[in-house]
Amino acid sequence: MSLPVLDIAGQSDIGLKRERNEDCYEIRATPPLAGAEDALFLVADGIGGMSGGDVAARAAVEQIIQRYYRGRVNGHRGEPLDVLQNTLEETNLHIREQASALGLMRIGSTIAGLVLQSSLHAIVFNVGDTRVYRIRGAQIEKLSQDQTLSEQQLAQGLISHEEARSTRNSPITAFLGQPTPIEAAYQTTDMREGDVFVLCSDGLWNLVKEDEIVQIIARAPAKMAVDRLIRMTLKRGAPDNVTVVIVRIGAAPRLGLFSRLFTKFIP
Repeated sequence: MSLPVLDIAGQSDIGLKRERNEDCYEIRATPPLAGAEDALFLVADGIGGMSGGDVAARAAVEQIIQRYYRGRVNGHRGEPLDVLQNTLEETNLHIREQASALGLMRIGSTIAGLVLQSSLHAIVFNVGDTRVYRIRGAQIEKLSQDQTLSEQQLAQGLISHEEARSTRNSPITAFLGQPTPIEAAYQTTDMREGDVFVLCSDGLWNLVKEDEIVQIIARAPAKMAVDRLIRMTLKRGAPDNVTVVIVRIGAAPRLGLFSRLFTKFIP
């Protein structure tokens, strides 16, 4: 069994306030090693409060790609979830070593990832507050789990769901490059024809509502939707770097004349 046709696009923008782009993304729809069947998509967001956030994000993406596929080809490493856990822990150590090489106490990055398997199962994982959504029909669901102070307070019953949803820029409680072992959030789910997965940094979800994401993606191929989502953040001030990767299971929607005219006027 092989993966279905995919409609994929990704884009990253520095935004309007930052001096450099500390986001990074990777699309591997065609596995780089023979015997590795999984497709892998990543969005990393370097931590701006630390020096070297761009180095950490780039290292996170490069190391995860290399180590995950190497682990999947070498069957003794186990199942995909085991390979992912080993990969993220090894990447965490690598980023700590990069900090030492730069003469810094610490550098860090959040990460969100999506693995698509030929068995038509998907694995979503994240460290920090970079997110993965799934749009199925007209419904959007956040599959990742924010590792933030507000989510921690919610789990402890200290704040309500409404308060957690309204919180912006809550401090993260986990990142790649941290001095302690990584405990990533994982979720395994099925994938169906027409499903759309959206990976994004907080530069997007802090400014664009979930129903707006659905509206834009429902009417446009991945490349057009990514462009429009980035432009929407720019029109709203884009105080942070913004990165979006869209993965649609199936072919891109065909735009008729009305749809082309309609999407032209979406911000």
